[in-house]
Amino acid sequence: MRESVHVGVVQFAPQLLEKKSNLNRMSQIVASTGQRNSFDLIVFPELATTGYVPATYSETFHDRLRDLADSTEDVDFLGPLREAAKSSGCFVAVGFSETDGSHLYNSLALIDPTGSVVSVHRKVHLWSKEGQYFTPGDRFDVVATELGTVALSLCYDSRLPENTRAQVLQGAEIAICSFALVDDEFLSAAESLGRRASTRAIENGIFWVACNRTGQDETGTFNGGSAIADPAGALIGTPLPSDPGIIHAVMTSGRIEAAMREADEMNRAAVVEVRPKASHSDEPR
Repeated sequence: MRESVHVGVVQFAPQLLEKKSNLNRMSQIVASTGQRNSFDLIVFPELATTGYVPATYSETFHDRLRDLADSTEDVDFLGPLREAAKSSGCFVAVGFSETDGSHLYNSLALIDPTGSVVSVHRKVHLWSKEGQYFTPGDRFDVVATELGTVALSLCYDSRLPENTRAQVLQGAEIAICSFALVDDEFLSAAESLGRRASTRAIENGIFWVACNRTGQDETGTFNGGSAIADPAGALIGTPLPSDPGIIHAVMTSGRIEAAMREADEMNRAAVVEVRPKASHSDEPR
């Protein structure tokens, strides 16, 4: 991992099915922060190009979503955002609706500073009505970048700890997970994401970045609560409970190395010599 990585997590409210407007807005954010050399990595929410799917299935919405979906084979795939990443010299992670043949996927792309898409994750664990709109993905990969080895996932993917662990076993150092998460009856989004980020980070000794959206639609109210956790599970950066804005944090390779040393020390301390229990025939009479 690079010695230090400045990450910006963007909370905003995508306009429903207004892909051009959303792309332009995100491109402006990347361009403006790039002019100040503020970030090495900028992260946007789940389905940031189109907005989230309705709580009840709509064939009309499904058709519109298909019309707006991007194919990774298209020359202009995420064009404005790729240009902004290139001009700003930063990495950008963005959630979008992807089309591949007859299938739609809820996907997350990672764009590098040359404007190339270096990784696309297709959401594996679809939540609620998402399964009526999208086909599930089938893998959890990582990608080696100049920032470090990066893992991508989306929202409910992170509910299962095995998924992050599988990526860490492939070498992941920075995990990015984008969300479209509403409050539930038990926890606010901020509480949920803070706990999720801390838990996944400390379980694996990595940086874990959670980006949630804001705004409201028929699914509910999206209250942000984005979070960034270091390998010790500590939340870093300035929190934005429910407001649009950008969380800024610095991730350092030293924290990864310290977590690895601590894990090694704890593992050595936990070693216990186990002796076989004596059989009855060995016991003194």
